[in-house]
Amino acid sequence: MKKIFSYLGLISFMIFSFYFTEKIAILAQSKDPLLEQIRTYSDNKTNYVNAIIKDDTIIPGLNGSELDEIKSLMNMKKAGSFSESFLIYKSILPEISLKDNLDKTIIKGNPSKQAISLVLEYNKDLIKYLTTNNIPFSVLTTLSNYSENNKYEMINYEEEDNYKTLDKLLDKNNSNTNICLKNSYCSNYKYLVQVTHNLSKNNLITIKNSITSGDIILVSTNTRSEDLAILIQQIRSQNLNIMPLSKLISEDY
Repeated sequence: MKKIFSYLGLISFMIFSFYFTEKIAILAQSKDPLLEQIRTYSDNKTNYVNAIIKDDTIIPGLNGSELDEIKSLMNMKKAGSFSESFLIYKSILPEISLKDNLDKTIIKGNPSKQAISLVLEYNKDLIKYLTTNNIPFSVLTTLSNYSENNKYEMINYEEEDNYKTLDKLLDKNNSNTNICLKNSYCSNYKYLVQVTHNLSKNNLITIKNSITSGDIILVSTNTRSEDLAILIQQIRSQNLNIMPLSKLISEDY
């Protein structure tokens, strides 16, 4: 019985010592000149934006952020001086988040990003045009057009029989977006996405006049390079950015 009390006493002492040491460390940090400088940036925070859910669809929200004082202090202690570039911020998840609603279909990126995404059916000429002009894009990828050397974002677009094979290749090379287009074959735990517009050689004018922030534009394989160029010109005239689909639907800014 005495041994039990001795062990309990030792454990209690250790817990109290750890708690007391931590409090001393926090008190010491609070008087650190670097920490005082860091705290002048504490108002530099961003409020989160909740996802918008309607029936079975969702428009992703946006993470907020706030200054992480302790990590910023540790970062600057390593550097030995204060610099705004050493400040570290931590994310604040929305109360209503895409991560908690993976059963919903994503119909747009968050409009606050002021961006759209181009998703290509595989077409070498269009890929070359976008790559040459440094325009980000995503490509519906199959085993027949997959390569480890592809510089663009790839979305698994295989049939059921070959889907897992391509998924393993994408995983192996850390290039799996885990995105799946609606009405194509999808496995579990994917972000299910529905395109906003389907650009082809016959509907440029219609789409050109209806682009809004957050749109996901599927570029059909029969689209002409000159039509895609006109569409991109329109996108830029509206001060919209172009980004890969995974970035558009992400809740990070």
